[in-house]
Amino acid sequence: MEVKKKMEQKKKTRKRCMGLSYLFNPFPGKRVYYTGTRCFHAYIVLIVELLVVAVAVLVVVVVVVPVVCGVVAAVPVIVVVVVVVVVVAVVVVLVVVVVVVVVAVVVVVVVVVVVVVVVSLSLSLSLSCTLTVLAVRQC
Repeated sequence: MEVKKKMEQKKKTRKRCMGLSYLFNPFPGKRVYYTGTRCFHAYIVLIVELLVVAVAVLVVVVVVVPVVCGVVAAVPVIVVVVVVVVVVAVVVVLVVVVVVVVVAVVVVVVVVVVVVVVVSLSLSLSLSCTLTVLAVRQC
């Protein structure tokens, strides 16, 4: 009974990685819910998978289209497909990198703010204690 409650609690606390869908699940057989660095690993796997698909599309277009259409007629098609695939791959990689960088920056800012608040509170408390001790001694 306790194990079941703990599992339900874990399910509630886990969050989905931003931008990952069930279509791109880098860990087959598991849902796309990760904590900690698993999101980062999932993003890396997703980028690699998308780049592999892009290369496969390029190879198919460069090899198959000239055979079917003839070399001269295939050149514009090949150029268009290459440009589209490269642009899409670059945009996807940049979006994922921006998401990871934004999350990292937010984490760093939160940590810095917490440290500054804790240090300033401790300094103000120690200063007030020192002033209180000096005031008591003068009396």
